[in-house]
Parts: sequence; structure tokens; C-alpha cells
Amino acid sequence: MSRGRMVFLTALVLCATASAFPVQASTLSFEGLALGEHVSDQFLLSDGVTISVVSNGSGPDLGIIFDSFATGTPDTDLEGPPWSVGNLAPSTQLGNLLVIAENDFDGSMDGFVDLPDDERRGGSIFFEFQQPVFSFGFDLIDIEADEFDATAGFVAFFNHDVELFRIGFGDLPTIDPSIVFGNNSANRIFPIALPGSNSGGRIVAGNLQDYVNIIEIDLAGSGAVDNIQINAVPEPGTWGLLGAAMLGLAALRRRLRAAARQ
Repeated sequence: MSRGRMVFLTALVLCATASAFPVQASTLSFEGLALGEHVSDQFLLSDGVTISVVSNGSGPDLGIIFDSFATGTPDTDLEGPPWSVGNLAPSTQLGNLLVIAENDFDGSMDGFVDLPDDERRGGSIFFEFQQPVFSFGFDLIDIEADEFDATAGFVAFFNHDVELFRIGFGDLPTIDPSIVFGNNSANRIFPIALPGSNSGGRIVAGNLQDYVNIIEIDLAGSGAVDNIQINAVPEPGTWGLLGAAMLGLAALRRRLRAAARQ
């Protein structure tokens, strides 16, 4: 085989490797769930993610559904529209929100919390993904400026048990000046690019060791989240394809060297 053809095939493998790993965008919306429903693995099959909660209060470690359309709820600050402040339009209809439960009382014994309310002391909501995530966005509801500080109120990104970095809620308006916190606020945090991706939204092989698969949203007080926007590798076979492409490239390089010595 000619050296020129070897070079061509090497370039072909590189191009195939670069194009074979587009990430898949999806939004976790809680609209299909019921008021007071416990949230954990409902998105496992569709999006490869499980959700868990650690409460800062005396209530359960439980994430539940709160209906923002309802009125006369235990937390009127989560009711809307209209929303008082924030970068979402006052008329934005959000519907179901994910909150950290203040209680798990189920007098009707139907498996749902009877009167959903959010934990006023806050806590952490964890999103654990089966595949690497390369961007992450979300809505923050009713986050007030006096409810977070340097140690509480943030989004943190992990590679398994290792925290890679975090962004405090107080830093978000610096990144996006349209974000305004306050009572009955509604803000959309547009997707944050994470390690392992480039500006084209594709995997960078050299950064695979730093990929994110666990994300923590820490609420320092009451509040809710919604519309979790993610870009993730769609299927486990991606890693096999990447490995096969890299092995093929290595083999071609060896053959190229051997041909050059002849």
C-alpha cells in the first residue's frame, strides 16, 4: 500500500472519530408526574439519570413534585405565573417543579405527599447520569439573594466521587447579567459547558478522564428547580466505538512507519 494511501486512511479514521460522537440534547421536565409524587428513577430509562436528595432540615431526604399553577399552597412564593423577578418572562408557565420535601405525610395512603411543601432549610439535589454529561442547564425558582453565601447555594460537578468544580449562585449573575434573584423569582440558567466537550459540542478524547457524571444543586433555603437541560452521550456503545477508532488509528500509524522504512 502506498504511503499516500496510508496518510489518506489515517485522516479518514481521524475524521470518523471526530464525527462519531455527537452528544444528545434532552430536557427533563416534570410535567408527566403527579402532585406530591416521589422523584427518583422516573427518568432512568428515557434519559439515563437518577435523582436523589439530602435534606438540610428535619424532614425526609426526598424530592417531590410541587405544582406552581396551584394557589393557596404552603409556599406561595413558588406559585406562578406571574413571577415577580428573574430572566424568565412573568407570564412563563412552568407547571410542575422539583422541590426538597419538608414532609412526607401521606394520609390518603396513595403513595403521594398530601400537601407538598419545600424544605425551608434547603438541601442538595443530586443528578447521577449513566453516561458522561457535557453541558447542563436548569431553572431556579424562588431563590433569594440572602439564601446563599460562599459555602451554600451552588451547582457542583463531579466525576464519580471527585468534585471537579462548582459555581456559586452568587456568581451566576456575573456570568449572565439577566439573572435576578429575589422573592418569587424565576431564572433560567442556560447550559454550562463541562469538561470533555469542545465548542462544537463533541467529545475531546484528551479530556475523557475529567468527564462529569454527577451534578449537585445545593439549595441554601427554600426553592425549586425545573427544566433540566443536558447534553449526554446517548448510548454505552460510544465508548466501544471510540476505543475501536483509537486502536485502528494506532495500527495505521504502525503500518505507516513500517512503510516509510522500506
